Amino acid sequence: MTSLAWIPVVILIAYAVHYAMNGSDRPLDAERLLASYDYVIVGAGSAGSVLAARLSEDPEATVLLLEAGSDDARVPEVAVPMATFSLWNNRDVTWSYKTTPQRDACQSMTNQRCSWPRGRLLGGSSSINAMIYLRGHPDDYDRWSATGCDGWSYEQVLPYFVKSERNLNRNLASSSQHGVNGPMTVADANQSFSSELLDAFLKAGVSLGYEVGDVNGEQPTGKFMHNQANVENGRRQSVFDAYVRPVIGARNNLHIKTRALVHRVLLHGNRAVGIQVQLESESADLVKISASREVILAAGSVNTPKILMLSGIGRRDHLESLHIPVVVDLPVGDNLQDHVLFPVLQFTVNASVSIRVDDAKSVTEILKYAVLKRGILSHPAGIMGHAFLKSTNQRADDIRPYIKLVLNGVMLGGSEEGTRQYSAIVNQDLELGRHVFGGYEGRHGFHLYPVILHPDSIGTIRLASSDPGDIPLIEPAYLSQENDIAMMVEGIRLAESVVNTEPFAILGAKMTTNRHPNCLDHEFDSDRYWVCVIRHMAATEFHPVGTCKMGSRNDSTTVVDPDLKVKGIEGLRIVDASVIPSLISGNTNAPVVMIAEKAADVIKESYHDPDD
Repeated sequence: MTSLAWIPVVILIAYAVHYAMNGSDRPLDAERLLASYDYVIVGAGSAGSVLAARLSEDPEATVLLLEAGSDDARVPEVAVPMATFSLWNNRDVTWSYKTTPQRDACQSMTNQRCSWPRGRLLGGSSSINAMIYLRGHPDDYDRWSATGCDGWSYEQVLPYFVKSERNLNRNLASSSQHGVNGPMTVADANQSFSSELLDAFLKAGVSLGYEVGDVNGEQPTGKFMHNQANVENGRRQSVFDAYVRPVIGARNNLHIKTRALVHRVLLHGNRAVGIQVQLESESADLVKISASREVILAAGSVNTPKILMLSGIGRRDHLESLHIPVVVDLPVGDNLQDHVLFPVLQFTVNASVSIRVDDAKSVTEILKYAVLKRGILSHPAGIMGHAFLKSTNQRADDIRPYIKLVLNGVMLGGSEEGTRQYSAIVNQDLELGRHVFGGYEGRHGFHLYPVILHPDSIGTIRLASSDPGDIPLIEPAYLSQENDIAMMVEGIRLAESVVNTEPFAILGAKMTTNRHPNCLDHEFDSDRYWVCVIRHMAATEFHPVGTCKMGSRNDSTTVVDPDLKVKGIEGLRIVDASVIPSLISGNTNAPVVMIAEKAADVIKESYHDPDD
């Protein structure tokens, strides 16, 4: 209970009752699995959930959805938006991954290893993320198309964003860029929690010459906006909640199995014919399940390449070094990209305008949430707004934003529990966390996080051994390219310029001046000081992509073609963030949902009988 100490037990009980009243106690796992299905989907995260729902719309097609973790409905705090931070260090719902020791980053983390929490439950990372709904820039997708991903231009993917979305903001819903009838709820994050802090952020942007407008529209660069999130009636809506839970029990052709760890894809020659899986409910023997049409890997940017490599699909030299027979030599695990954020910029204010952890524990807020599903606890992780800005370190002809600023209305140093949870999440010593953030207990304040949207640093995923139970080697190579450091320093200066405006002066906003103990040789707030702290404290924004890169069939750097078929293997497709060829200018959950929506149509069409 330590990691959940600030989440009142009464809320957990209330939500256990809430789930029961809303039918989540209906049988979910199939009592008996078939020996063969038309489609076997590995991973019930964002992509897998969409695919399971869409492919099972055909009553003649049998679909099996496998998830290594448990049912998210059995973890009530998953539903509470403000409880998000407690999930990232919860081994019951995450893979608890850590990177390899980093040379250029993560210097203040234990053994220089950054934490990489990935969701291990129904809904995957959409059940533990900050629920932020961002699509990126239209030019991100046009660049995919221009580099060989035929069919993936913005004009071609926009209908799938619209199809998936049910936007509750009336102004945005009237735009052709947004949908109102999709399964996935997109709501204004601050609708049940009014804050002058967000108003100051938006006014600051205007005072600096930027626009306030739709950052999920046609031109997000240079815009500030309030946060939109996948929250419905005060509770998290994971992609599994949106797509699959409503049809559980209504479709006999869709089977779900949790606590099912897939070891490898079964191959007959160069065709995928099924999977080998360990079911927790069974004996230690591995179970083989056949797929008559396709095996679809939707296990994410870490586990999809892991399963491929264990199946003999990957770089020849790597597989041979582990004595794994090579079936197809492909660059699996290459091209790892991730957004890097800098969480240290902390500001106090003189007004009661932020979200304090102590306030969230009050009886008033507990009752407000339990009865009305409103108030502080309904707010998605304290994220209030975003800004998408250009960098002087990017090409002049690149119209995309390279720096994102994230306004978080929960100040780490405002409570011992906040500092404790953050330190545990990032694999950092608590005393160091106190030194960098602490000393402001009970104060109101906020963070303004700079994020590098298009880092030059690229890493890899590799197997540690041929044992499916071993954790893979995650080498993101953070900040290994100097331009990434220069861009992060620029992001800090942009954040400072936002806070040094009249709207924030009215709130008495001041940066906290805690010094990082390993950077005392440098003058505080100098570029050298920030470079030092960046290398110690920068961390993942939880957006790894690219490890099974999509592209032209003739491109030797790619793993899947534009139809997401694995090159050289029949009956095997990948549908998740690992196929993204280059990072988008925003968060990755909404794009993964889009990818799965499009993939479902492609898959259905490939088995469509024109005579029907």
